Amino acid sequence: MEFSPEAYGLMQTLFGSIGVVISLLFGFYLLFVVSKKKPAYIFLGLYFILFGIRIGKSLFFGYYRIDNSYLVVFLGLLLAIGPSLWLFNKNLDAPDFRFKISHDLFHFLPFLLVFAFSKTIPVNGEPYSWLFHIGLFAHGMVYAYLTLYNVSKDGKNRFLIKETEHNRWLIVLSVATMIMFIHYLLVYFNVIPYYPTGAFLFSFLVVLLCIWVIKTPSFFKGMNQKYVNSTLNKEEVNMLYNRLCKLMKEEKLYLDPELSLSSLSDYVGITSKELSQVINQGHNQNYSQFVARYRIEEAKKLLRAKKYKDYKISSVAYESGFNNLSSFNVAFKKYTNTTAVKFRDAIKAL
Repeated sequence: MEFSPEAYGLMQTLFGSIGVVISLLFGFYLLFVVSKKKPAYIFLGLYFILFGIRIGKSLFFGYYRIDNSYLVVFLGLLLAIGPSLWLFNKNLDAPDFRFKISHDLFHFLPFLLVFAFSKTIPVNGEPYSWLFHIGLFAHGMVYAYLTLYNVSKDGKNRFLIKETEHNRWLIVLSVATMIMFIHYLLVYFNVIPYYPTGAFLFSFLVVLLCIWVIKTPSFFKGMNQKYVNSTLNKEEVNMLYNRLCKLMKEEKLYLDPELSLSSLSDYVGITSKELSQVINQGHNQNYSQFVARYRIEEAKKLLRAKKYKDYKISSVAYESGFNNLSSFNVAFKKYTNTTAVKFRDAIKAL
């Protein structure tokens, strides 16, 4: 069965439009509904609206001719997509977030400059137009990478993904954004010869992300919603978290197998609820995960030490602060992606 060029064009417009419409509707919902409770969602709303407009222009590029200056503005929208993603992630957990023109607007400065000088920027094969295009794609990929790095980093483990549904979604969104910009780059260099494939790819990714949100009823609650009535502000949380980490390292409180949230809060000089907030907002963990990481790092030091080369794994576990071997094995595998036995064998093989 063969499709006529007209039928094929209609199909690509139809399927591409699905992603555009969903993206715009989702973006406006975030911008005018969700952001009233969580202001940082303003940026995520802008992300989907701007990307929807940009892809919409791609769908109808072959139907209407537009002036080069307008084309530059449409291309320039890509310079606002990366910053929108980055600022959403950066401000998501700030309970007292307020848009700061002097700081946040700085990230949108490249887009504003392109908008202001659109009539002078070369495009469509004009001399040095390739610099403009490469700059667009590189700019978006850098912001997507920085967002991915920020969501995924955890202490010294650069890409140890935080275990929340929201962060997994944001990681997928960051990767999807990188894929879209890489796709633009490949199209520009004719590695992918078919221009409208971006609309198909965009529709697939948008539908996937929106279905994920729909299947997660608690998605828009935000990880810090439970601390909305707390007396601790962001600066106090950061100060207390730094004090806590210093105390853990210097006093090695994690070596006590009987250490509890209550006893640790006494050391820090705050209530158990406040300590829970400090750990959660300071490092996106709960108490058990926070202490387990210190104990695993201690176990890794012991496994590397010659003094402990003949110790049983269970002895290392107890020396690290764990009160049973089973919880040690689970935690070690979780935070190192290997077992203690294999970790020690790898050290011996060096």
